This record gives sequence, C-alpha cells and structure tokens, in this order.
Amino acid sequence: MKDEFQTFLNALQFYTRIPLGKLVKYTPKRLENSIRYFPIIGIIVGGMTSVSVIFFDGLVGTLSAVIIGLLVGVLITGALHEDGLADCCDGFGGGWTKDRVLAIMKDSTIGVYGAIGLIFLFTLKVSFLWQLYTLSSHCVFIYSIVLTQVVSRSTTGLIMLFLDYARSDDSSKSSGVAKRLSFFNTIMLLGITGLTFGADHWFLIGPKMLWMLPILVVLMFLLGFYFKRRIGGYTGDCLGMAQQLSELVIYGTFVALWS
Repeated sequence: MKDEFQTFLNALQFYTRIPLGKLVKYTPKRLENSIRYFPIIGIIVGGMTSVSVIFFDGLVGTLSAVIIGLLVGVLITGALHEDGLADCCDGFGGGWTKDRVLAIMKDSTIGVYGAIGLIFLFTLKVSFLWQLYTLSSHCVFIYSIVLTQVVSRSTTGLIMLFLDYARSDDSSKSSGVAKRLSFFNTIMLLGITGLTFGADHWFLIGPKMLWMLPILVVLMFLLGFYFKRRIGGYTGDCLGMAQQLSELVIYGTFVALWS
C-alpha cells in the first residue's frame, strides 16, 4: 500500500505542479506505473477548473470566469499537454522525415504552427466552456468538466497500448513512462475511468453522453495511425496532443447534444 501511494505521488509530481517536495520517493518503476493514475489527475484538474469558473462567475462575469478557470487548469499541470500539442503542430507541420519531426518536437522554442494550434485550441475551449456553463446547472457543469478531464487522459492510454515509443534515446522528459501499458495498468486506468463515468452518468449526465465514446475511439485510431505513419510510434508530445484533442471532442459533443 505504501508503494502504491508513492506511485500516486510520483504521478502528481510528474503530471502536475503541485509542490510535494521530499514526500515523493522517486523510482523509475513508480514513474512508469504512475500512468495508471491519469484519471485521478483529471479529477483534480477538472474539479479545480470547474469550481474556479463557478466562483469567479459572480465576480467578473461568465466569459472572464471561463478564461480564469482555464488558467487555473494550466497552472496546475504546467501546460504539459498544451505544450505537447504545440510541439506536435510544429513537428508534423514543419518536418518531412521522422528525424526532422522528432528534432523539431524536441526544440524548446515555439513556431508558427504551434502558436496557431494554441490559438485555435484555447479559442474553442473558451467557446465550449462558456456554452456548457450557460446550458447546465452548476452540479452538471462540475461533473461534465471532471468527466472530460478524466476520459481525455484515459483515452491516450489506447495509443500507449498499441504503439511503441518513437524515440530511440532517453532524452525525452517522458521517457520514464514511455512504454506500452501493462495489463494491470490498463485495468487500473479503465477501472478508475469507469467509476468516474458511472458517477457522472448517475448524476444527471444521461445516457446520450455515451455517444462520445465511439467518437473518441475513432479519434485515437486516426491519431495512432498518423503517428505510426509519420514517426513510427508515439512520443510524450503525441500523448499531450491526443489528450487536448480528446478534450475538445468531448466538450464539443456535450455542447452539440445539450443545445
């Protein structure tokens, strides 16, 4: 139990900016297994984001509250997944060979493709969250955002389940977790996600939200096929891009169904 708790703390340390200091006892194996706690990270990010929107709505208005809520989410994660999307936009947009794509992704500077990708990303997020907030009650809004953050992280596990890591060196910050999912980690990932999804369904989300599942599977299949064709597998940046696109798809599905 103590080792499992440390695995969870390794997940918090790697996937968020929550200060933990000496509480975390890092080992490569714990970091590798920390992927199973993706959904818990989603619950934290989704909870803080949605509560922030509700709190600030009464102070600065809905639009500004949504922007602040997104900022809170970015601060919690350190823009880890947004950075991945920007790097992928630059890499796949500017590179023609596998080596060139990976080299561009590794570059810490942001290019035109990455900047445009982030502009469209946050514009759509603001639009979707603003509509979700106006279309639902506070309770449903919180559960919807939490569900989105959990499921969008869990679906990236499908890519890790079927693709190999594309880089041959250990230079990536994600190299410690960049392995195919084990059977136990897969069960844990799906189990926690299933519990969260079941809770959201119980609390008014409704069965029509099941429509997002086949859409997400198709999205992950297309992304996986593209990653395999372009670079022979996935990188940490690819997982970040997949998470962010999944998030947009879920938000968009909610808005389309509720409006």
